[in-house]
Amino acid sequence: MSLAVRSAWMTLAAFDLLNIRDFYRQLLTCEPQIDLPAYVEFQLPGLRLGIFKPKPELEPVVAESGPVSLCLEVRNLQQAMAHLKTLGLEPVSELRYASHGQEIDYCDPLGTRLILYEPSARL
Repeated sequence: MSLAVRSAWMTLAAFDLLNIRDFYRQLLTCEPQIDLPAYVEFQLPGLRLGIFKPKPELEPVVAESGPVSLCLEVRNLQQAMAHLKTLGLEPVSELRYASHGQEIDYCDPLGTRLILYEPSARL
């Protein structure tokens, strides 16, 4: 059993998304490839940087783990969750369903937030 990771990228939780988006536009001197009201993404050589505005119910998770997360797109979320259970990890959030798919949060031994995400079939 494994995670079967399809892609990985770094994400930042930002309650003031527009301000942080503009900062990274100036810093990186490029426009985000994805620019939505609650999510922006810069695709850089060797790194995808996603910045999202957390929903209010995620404030405790963000406060505990900090704004930086490692987002892992997996082939099968249920299998990935079972694999993490064998490693002794329990989720720190409920399973969420969003327009882009389903996701759940864990923390690594350092406290870094891991977002496991399985895209919707239509993506």
